[in-house]
Amino acid sequence: MSLKPNAMTDAARVKRLLDPTSTGVGANAAFDAVIEDLINAASDRIESKLQRTIRELLYTHYFPGTGTEFLGLSEGPLVSVASVSEVAYVDGGSGARQENLTALDPYQYVEHGMRSGEAYRGLAFLERVDGGVFTAGARNWQVVYTAGWSTVPEALVDWAAYRAAHQFVTRESPGLISKVSEDWQHNLLSPKQLDEQEDRILRPFREVVVG
Repeated sequence: MSLKPNAMTDAARVKRLLDPTSTGVGANAAFDAVIEDLINAASDRIESKLQRTIRELLYTHYFPGTGTEFLGLSEGPLVSVASVSEVAYVDGGSGARQENLTALDPYQYVEHGMRSGEAYRGLAFLERVDGGVFTAGARNWQVVYTAGWSTVPEALVDWAAYRAAHQFVTRESPGLISKVSEDWQHNLLSPKQLDEQEDRILRPFREVVVG
């Protein structure tokens, strides 16, 4: 399997962890497919634990109105907002449901949680500044926006690489904490230490800042 679009690192980086001398695993292309599978698994795990996508993507999301001037989005950091529309659902005939969109002008709201390097790691949100509110309802606001990082933050790149390397070394012996490979000895985190370290690294990326 090749690397998936959400892969957070590459085989070369994992190989440097596994084989700093580039004479063993690093020089053997036969391991590339296995390493790429492990990178995909590590990347999926990180996004699953964070419950967010990391790489920059365009989203069309529907949200329930809050009845306040704030509307929290489900991804971030924010790159740009293409449109914000209130949605009215009407009978389109033959059982079909039709959406009528009423767009807000950009001057009616401001965008928060904008991307600025890695400084902001929380989710995006909108604030109405025209005196109105995001009327309460069910899926009655549509927001088309771009969010995420253009490049994966280095902390996540490092952790995805370490996680893939750790799984490679322990793939036949789960719980292994030390292994000699060629002329190199790998000292590994125990399963408990691995989870604790992962929690520390991922914690800042779980932050949600509103208001």
